[in-house]
Amino acid sequence: MDLSEQAADARALIDGLAGGRALVFGNSGGAIIGLTLAARHPESVAGLIAHEPPAVNVLPDGDPARDFFAEVAEAYARGGAPVAGRLFAQTVRGEGTYLWPEDLWKRFLGNGDHLFGREWPGFAAFVPDEAALSAARFPIVLGAGSADRGTYYARPSIEIARRVGVPWVEFPGIHMEFLPRPAGFAAAVRVLAAQMWTRGGEVPQDWLG
Repeated sequence: MDLSEQAADARALIDGLAGGRALVFGNSGGAIIGLTLAARHPESVAGLIAHEPPAVNVLPDGDPARDFFAEVAEAYARGGAPVAGRLFAQTVRGEGTYLWPEDLWKRFLGNGDHLFGREWPGFAAFVPDEAALSAARFPIVLGAGSADRGTYYARPSIEIARRVGVPWVEFPGIHMEFLPRPAGFAAAVRVLAAQMWTRGGEVPQDWLG
């Protein structure tokens, strides 16, 4: 499954559920899909918040983090999804300090082969379309968690923001802060999303009634 297919699926969801245009938030691989969606289907995006896209190909040549996806792919080839998943989790700051909801954990375990066997190559090869993102006529914001400074999955957000010429913001917490502390993370996203939606003084219709 390549990223163009992922972006087309996201566009189909927006068409079906949001009338064809939506504010988009993506975390991690979802942020990579969001950046692809914004570049390929700009008519579907009213604004994009890309939180910690692990786009290691934008890091400098020789940066050890550029080998991350290859190392996990090798672990998957050697021992399957359990081995790749353990290696992946060990690289993500904060994982193991809280419990995932049981239903989410079961879905993750069930999707391991799909993630590492089918989706992984697309994420590994991702390079943002800087020209398309720079030309976007909607707001784009990159960001990373306050606890993730220096990590391979946070640093690319800074570089992409610099290259595309868009704002970068700091979010609270870790890579998946929305799991252990959803209310605080949602509040941060809501403030930013409201600013993006109302830019230029456009007040949401719900507030006019």
